[in-house]
Amino acid sequence: MKELIAQMKKHAALFEKEASIETNAGLILSEMAKYCGTVVPVTGVPQKAEPKVPIFLAVSVTSAIKQPLDLALKACKEVQKSATIDDKGELADLRKYLEADTGSWKFPNSHHVTTLFIGGKKDLVETKIYKDFHEGEKMDIRLGAIVLVPHKLVFGICFLKTAVDNKIPHITLLVNHCPPKLSNTFGEALFMKVPELSEKYATGFFEKDGEEFLQRYELTVEGGNHRVYVYKPSNVLTMHGECKKFY
Repeated sequence: MKELIAQMKKHAALFEKEASIETNAGLILSEMAKYCGTVVPVTGVPQKAEPKVPIFLAVSVTSAIKQPLDLALKACKEVQKSATIDDKGELADLRKYLEADTGSWKFPNSHHVTTLFIGGKKDLVETKIYKDFHEGEKMDIRLGAIVLVPHKLVFGICFLKTAVDNKIPHITLLVNHCPPKLSNTFGEALFMKVPELSEKYATGFFEKDGEEFLQRYELTVEGGNHRVYVYKPSNVLTMHGECKKFY
């Protein structure tokens, strides 16, 4: 009986040693995987890691952002000197920021025009927009109008020579304690639901050089009432951009 117990203890010790070796090997291989970009199972057979899926695709602005900001300043001045539009002083803080860089206005994390928002919808990588998107490709961004939302947002209405999933392609230029995604909400409320603007948008008015346009609109967005200003310069502003995946 004593010999049997001794044999059992010996086998148990060997089993523990082998298990420890296998566990340590697994840990070592896992650490190696972090640096190699592959998933390495304990068997030692490497497998390719799943490619990372971006949060969204966009055309990122590569030219000087001062150009559209100058347009925003011009829009402020045009509103304030208008004989028919009274801004009630609500653009004063924006103008002060644009002229002297003081105040609570800020840049968003990046200046870009989103072409496809993916989020967690990994199936969107199979869409034509995603497959036709080539990171690093150079592309012009044509800005046809500036939208001023007092105390909240400044964004531009944009046109690209590529497919865009957003209903109203735009670039958020400045934010003031406001999430940049609200540019989507205001853009759709203006250019899809205000009859005058939706007609002009549909007929390409904002894509063409020529007539200047300035108007104020009253909107109810996100449960609040807002006075919003839309300014179209006489000439469309062309900016340079580059296709980029954002993670």
